[in-house]
Amino acid sequence: MLLPNLTNKRALVQLGCSAVFIAAIVSLVFIGPSHAFAQGSNATNATGASGGQGGQVTVAMPAGSAVKTGGGGYEPDTVTVPPGSTIIWDNKDNALHTATSGNPETATPDGKFDSGYVAANQQSKPITMPTEPGEYTYFCTLHPFLVGTVVVQ
Repeated sequence: MLLPNLTNKRALVQLGCSAVFIAAIVSLVFIGPSHAFAQGSNATNATGASGGQGGQVTVAMPAGSAVKTGGGGYEPDTVTVPPGSTIIWDNKDNALHTATSGNPETATPDGKFDSGYVAANQQSKPITMPTEPGEYTYFCTLHPFLVGTVVVQ
């Protein structure tokens, strides 16, 4: 009686492992590309924003970006927009963040733009970019190692 019981348990374990393996493959096939396309379209929209004044771009604050060793930064870290366009910061992290123009080395805002606090899993209101062409460095006032650049041209 012990042998058939053991065989049934092995069969169930093998079936369970197969189901987990299949689920993992399905997630890689179906979820992976959609995530990659979402990031790709974000980067494309960022560098290809159109419409002159009034164009809008979204920049992500990715999960894990509140931790210096998390390796995540703003996505994309550099965004190119027309003068006067708007950016929305999308906080996908579980921590509060900001996108504040200025010097990240000294954590000193320069007043060009500021998203204010963006709560976890929320978006900032649309923030209007300067009309003067140039490169504007920005950072998170709560996590100054989180740095990005807006290029206005």
